[in-house]
Amino acid sequence: MRKLFWMIFLFGAYIWIVTSGHEEFIFDQGRAVYRAVVAWFDDADVDFQVKKVKHKKKSRRWD
Repeated sequence: MRKLFWMIFLFGAYIWIVTSGHEEFIFDQGRAVYRAVVAWFDDADVDFQVKKVKHKKKSRRWD
């Protein structure tokens, strides 16, 4: 039921956007979000100092 609701809701939003002439506004907002995400990834520091995990030997009961 939830999938059907979201499908109808998004289809209705699509029809409203196309018929009301708001496509360019939606495209501009999408581009702004894309630029913000790209800028955030460009400024992110990457830590390459990954700690290696040594595998523990399995203990044996007879030891």
